[in-house]
Amino acid sequence: MFSCEKRAIAALEVLLAAGADVNARVTDTSSYTARIARSSSMTDRQGQTAIFGAAQGRRVAIVRFLLDHGAKVDVTDDMGRTLLAAAKGGAGGRGTAAPPEIVALIEARLRGEVR
Repeated sequence: MFSCEKRAIAALEVLLAAGADVNARVTDTSSYTARIARSSSMTDRQGQTAIFGAAQGRRVAIVRFLLDHGAKVDVTDDMGRTLLAAAKGGAGGRGTAAPPEIVALIEARLRGEVR
C-alpha cells in the first residue's frame, strides 16, 4: 500500500469515528457557491459517493476500506451512472478505468459476496 493510501485511510478512520457517513453524496456542484473560475469535472460528480472517487483514483486499499466500512455498491449518481460504470471509466472526471481488482471487488459485492 502506498503511503498516501495509508494517510487517506487514517483520515477516513478519524472521519468515521467522528460520525461521517461513508455513503454521503456529493451535492451542490452547480450553485453559485460551488462555482470556480474555470470549468470543472466536479459537476459530473453530483450524487456520487467517496467510493466513486477511490475507484476512479485507482486506490485499491481505499476501495477495500470503504467496502469494509459499509460503502454501498448499488448506488447511482444523479446522472444515473453506477459505481461499476465509474470503475470501468464511465462516470465523469477523466474517465480513467480502475484496475481489474477494483472492478472484481465491486462485482463480487454486487453479487453479495464479501472478498
